[in-house]
Amino acid sequence: MSTITDYQRDVIDKGDDGSRALAARTVRTLTNSPHVDIIKGVDTFPVLRVPQDYVVAVYNATGDPRPSDPAAHAHSLVDHLALRGQHINAPLQVFANVVDSKTGDLTLINAIGDGLAAGADKYGVAVMNGENAILGAACMIADANCSGTGIGFMKRADAARLRKDMRVTWNDVTTHHTVGIDYALFDPQGKAVYMNSDGVGTKVLMYQLAGNPEKSVWDFAAMNADAASKKAARARVLAANLETSGALPVQAMRAALGQCARECGFTDILHHEDIHGRIRGYWPEGPAYNLSGSLVSTIDEDRLRNPLVPKAGDTLLAIRGRPTPRSNGITAKREGAEILGKKWCEKFGVKHWSDTPPGKELLHYLTTPSTVFYPVFEALINDGLVSMVTHMSGGAYNGKLAHVLAKNNLYCEMDRLFTPDAREVMLMNALNKDIVTAHKQFPMGNEGFVATNKPKMTIERIAQYGLEANNVGVLQANGDTGIWIKDTPVRFSGKD
Repeated sequence: MSTITDYQRDVIDKGDDGSRALAARTVRTLTNSPHVDIIKGVDTFPVLRVPQDYVVAVYNATGDPRPSDPAAHAHSLVDHLALRGQHINAPLQVFANVVDSKTGDLTLINAIGDGLAAGADKYGVAVMNGENAILGAACMIADANCSGTGIGFMKRADAARLRKDMRVTWNDVTTHHTVGIDYALFDPQGKAVYMNSDGVGTKVLMYQLAGNPEKSVWDFAAMNADAASKKAARARVLAANLETSGALPVQAMRAALGQCARECGFTDILHHEDIHGRIRGYWPEGPAYNLSGSLVSTIDEDRLRNPLVPKAGDTLLAIRGRPTPRSNGITAKREGAEILGKKWCEKFGVKHWSDTPPGKELLHYLTTPSTVFYPVFEALINDGLVSMVTHMSGGAYNGKLAHVLAKNNLYCEMDRLFTPDAREVMLMNALNKDIVTAHKQFPMGNEGFVATNKPKMTIERIAQYGLEANNVGVLQANGDTGIWIKDTPVRFSGKD
């Protein structure tokens, strides 16, 4: 069994500056709850132990949009979560937060962390997890916005009364609506409960420009769910916070989230909040939205004790779905579109790049949702076909692939990778990014990777999910670490 000190050393001290500062301000709150435990698999992380006579309730909230003081705004998020727990008779136990900031200024992040910690102390609850995202002035008016997901305990007898007419078993997750609060209930059946948080980020601006924000729910699902398999987690509830300013198709987004969740095998809830004056959209006077939240999972501790471990001799497979930029590095790609757009506007005599033929094609690419890998990753793991799964997000080839191999003292010389989409290359060139930098930031046509000692069977299983896989190399234990894409300067040790 690990301790909070282990968590501090193994996770918080190794995070990026903003995330580390936020977590460092709140890590002590993990001692507020006797139900929080620290467990260790490939990673060290906190979980919630649920007493036998209770089930889990999941609900969302945002901070009060009125306070300009960041600590007060952050504290109000905890107030709102605690009040929601009281209203539905499921007192708050732990919560995860998403902090979306304009600049990521550490003084601001520290103040927010202090506000979250003070709120957690007030109610005797723990800050389980958090996400620090820098959205920039393109998306943010306020210095920062705080939203979050709470987990409360509901007495099993009370939950049974709510579920009695729904023809469900305790294996099912059910959703409910009480006093204006959407929440989900499930029985973890003795398993530890975990949650991680993320959001769509600045890709929302592209969806606003295209007029199809409902498509972004797949990015939201991918950002949260694709990481779950690596923690031996079974996804139960995808809890979304939809913050808006102006007229947005909220019901269409709610319906799309439900469809996405059903396709992926989990349940969803959505909390909508008008935070006018705190966020901005693509057009200065137009509507704006932000989509973030958490995935609540149960942890398979048997699987955690026997984690996926890639081995020398395993085959590395690249996976792709339809061409997509995923939901990372979009700020840079938006800048690339603006650079290209100046020439296009002159050529076609229009005012905005998205009204030109090549601009429309580029916008179509930039609003292609991320592939949600969680279902296929779970199938591959459950079938015993893979020793590693990873997806391209922040850090791309260095952070999400080379780093994983380096942790296991492995190296791979890669070729036969999927060719990046022409629009990806066009943006890379417009931004004057060399090929190495591009692979640190973009998926470059390869959205995910798995390692396997049964490549033929694994490729066939992946195809059942409508995805393609290519054999791109063999893992080696030769003293080197990380990856090298043959015949290119792209080489990452994974130790940076």
